[in-house]
Amino acid sequence: MNTGPRKLRHFGAPLLIMLLAASLGWFVQAIGVVAVVFIVVLVKRFGRFEAQLAASTFTVVSALLAPAPHSQFKVDRGFLETALCVACVWVVIVIANNRDSAEKVIRRSKRELREVMDTIPAMVWIALPDGSNLSMNRRWTEYAGLSPTGLGWQAAVHPDDLERHIEAFRKCSAAGVPFEDEVRFRRSDGEFRWFVVAAEPFRDEHGRIVKWYGIGTDIEDRKRVEQELRAAEHEARELLERVPAMISLRTATGITYTNQPIHNYIGVEHQELQGGGWQKYLHPEDQERALANQARSTEEMETMDHLYRLRGADGVYRWFRTIAEPYPSVDGKSCCWYGVTTDIDELYSSRELLRERELQLSLFTENLPAVLFKAAPDGSIVYINQKGIEYGGRTLEDLQQKGWIDLIHPDDIEETTKHWNRMLTEGLGYDTVHRFMGADGQYRWFHTSVAACLDDTGKTIAFHGIMLDTSAQKAAEYAVQQSEHQMQRMMDTVPSSLYSTAPDGKYTFVNKKARDYLGMTLDQIKGWGWVEATHSEEQEYVVKEFKKALGTGSSYSNEHRIRRADGIYHWHLSRAEPLRDEDGQIVQWFGVAIDIDERKRAEDHLRETRVKLARASRIATVAELSASIAHELNQPLTAVIANAQAARRWLLNSPTNFSEAMTSIERVLRDGRVADERMQHIRALFKQQPLRKKHAWPSQIIREAIRFVHEDPKRDEILIDVQIAGHLPPILVEQIQIQEVLINLISNGIEAMESNARTPHLMIRAAFVNESELLIEVIDNGPGLKDTQSIFDAFATTKEKGMGIGLAISRSIIEAHDGQLWAENNPDYGAKFSVKLPCGARSVPHRHLNAEISLAQR
Repeated sequence: MNTGPRKLRHFGAPLLIMLLAASLGWFVQAIGVVAVVFIVVLVKRFGRFEAQLAASTFTVVSALLAPAPHSQFKVDRGFLETALCVACVWVVIVIANNRDSAEKVIRRSKRELREVMDTIPAMVWIALPDGSNLSMNRRWTEYAGLSPTGLGWQAAVHPDDLERHIEAFRKCSAAGVPFEDEVRFRRSDGEFRWFVVAAEPFRDEHGRIVKWYGIGTDIEDRKRVEQELRAAEHEARELLERVPAMISLRTATGITYTNQPIHNYIGVEHQELQGGGWQKYLHPEDQERALANQARSTEEMETMDHLYRLRGADGVYRWFRTIAEPYPSVDGKSCCWYGVTTDIDELYSSRELLRERELQLSLFTENLPAVLFKAAPDGSIVYINQKGIEYGGRTLEDLQQKGWIDLIHPDDIEETTKHWNRMLTEGLGYDTVHRFMGADGQYRWFHTSVAACLDDTGKTIAFHGIMLDTSAQKAAEYAVQQSEHQMQRMMDTVPSSLYSTAPDGKYTFVNKKARDYLGMTLDQIKGWGWVEATHSEEQEYVVKEFKKALGTGSSYSNEHRIRRADGIYHWHLSRAEPLRDEDGQIVQWFGVAIDIDERKRAEDHLRETRVKLARASRIATVAELSASIAHELNQPLTAVIANAQAARRWLLNSPTNFSEAMTSIERVLRDGRVADERMQHIRALFKQQPLRKKHAWPSQIIREAIRFVHEDPKRDEILIDVQIAGHLPPILVEQIQIQEVLINLISNGIEAMESNARTPHLMIRAAFVNESELLIEVIDNGPGLKDTQSIFDAFATTKEKGMGIGLAISRSIIEAHDGQLWAENNPDYGAKFSVKLPCGARSVPHRHLNAEISLAQR
């Protein structure tokens, strides 16, 4: 669209220009040169339209006012000057228009050049002789994401190519010859691709190179194809050189290539075998025949296949077979033959051996203790060995006439026929087991395998089959199945829950007794589903102990509660043993879970009865002990009192009789020692009970003691933190006594924390001290102990109603087990009682311990 009409819509600037031009026309005779200068400025400042508007206005006004009479504003210079000014103005306009047209042509050419450069499907660039870019098309900026000017392009060149590429450009620039190079450029995403860069120099009128015009074309795909071709060529050459066969290339003029195995055998280089040089290594008796075969093959352009003897580097001739296939050239006028030469000396020399082996093979097939047969593609039997004829009682002719389907057991005919028909229609073999009737009319089991024999084109030419008598195996399998069924019935009727797991602990089998008890299917129990039926209070401990056994491979034994189908929990004793293979690796775990709920209830009832008996016994024993102690101590205590009163009287006399007083005091001390000796005698009574020991698990003893304490409603809310180290072995102890010691220590700890402002917290820890000793610690956060030694003395107590014999008896029990019991205060608050027991089956002396006295409170 023209700019004139567009600018006419803006009246301000054109009106002002016309007024100024009219004024200049009025004074043209006075300021003619100034008018011309003004028009030039308009042309420079605005454009063609404004300049033409001003020139037209100036011309009209000047022409109209030129013949007017002279006034005070005009200078009398005539028409000549006015016409000259008008002409100058229009000359300037014409020059300006021509210049604008030339500039537009240049701008349009540059724009078109840029469009051409940007649309070229390659990287186009213009560079200075020093290699710095003046311009690059859009494809470069889109590819590399770098500046199109300067030397920024070098950042996109692969580091391995940069120095070589710059040096090649410098050489071409110095020589003034076209430049071409292959280089890798990095794409904006970091990937390098191959490009071929070509450039032509542009020279000035003096022949100097002022610019380079270049183009870069992506050749990544070509490079990859070239690399693949080079790799394939290298692989092919390596294959030809390393293949364990003699390969040669022959043209009509003779041998042109032989691979390394030929050189190795003959012992000469490639040059000596070229042309007809190889002929001198042929056996003299085979030369004429071999050359005739080669001439015929060359003349008729057909495959050459002939046998001959060739002399090796050791001078010995060996038989070879050469097969050479012709390969026509592109024009079809000539051929080259690719030949493979195979050493057949041993094969050629062993023809008799082959015949012997064929005979042996025939004897083998005829005497093999199996039925061998061969069928044609249509299914007709064309061969059967002697074993098959003897078993079935039918010759080959009988089978071809009568067939063999009637010899199959009626129950197996349908399946066998289906396999046979599928074999004939699809050309596939089959493998089946069926019953086949013999000549005696009896059926026997046979394992029949049939395979298709194919030719080079994949066409079925025959079916080969073998039939193995598996009647004995079938009988054994049936016996095994019966045994398995019987075993399954036995396992399902055993009055215990039987199970097996994989080495990772996931259940793989559970008998019917267990499934009925749990009310769960095998799929629900499989894996770790059985954990859901374990009591919530014992789930974590049971899983931990089971995984520990899985990790160590040791036997697993645990007592815990399992939920019955009706929701009631019963105590069970669960035990499992690993089954290992010949290498000692665990392949499966077998376990049993025995319902011990009645035993547990009986134990609880027995324990309650024992507690009641112990209380009654304690009352009776305390009364008996009191009487005994009173009897034993009455005489020395009476003497002590009498001598003390005598000493007082002697001291109160005036004058004081110190001699008699000292005598009385000596007698007090003597009677006191007598009382102490009698007390020691009473204490010794506690160490005369012989122990009946057996192996018990420390963790089970501790948890039974905790359970017994928690049965007291006043103590079931006390937090007891149990920390038992892994892999603790059984210890040889009198379990009830050790359990009573722990009950006493736990009860003492709980009672010590009753008046405590802190939240009661009792901790029980069990771990190895060394390889032969076990340490059990009972730790409370109560007020602690005033004296950690005297509390173990008999009748020493810190309680208002305590008898003071509980800890004394506890220490007696532990020492009777060759162990130790001691107490100590914690660093911050509370007390810690420690029990150390031997772990091994050490001999323990029989000592007497009054088992009727139960553990009292501390």
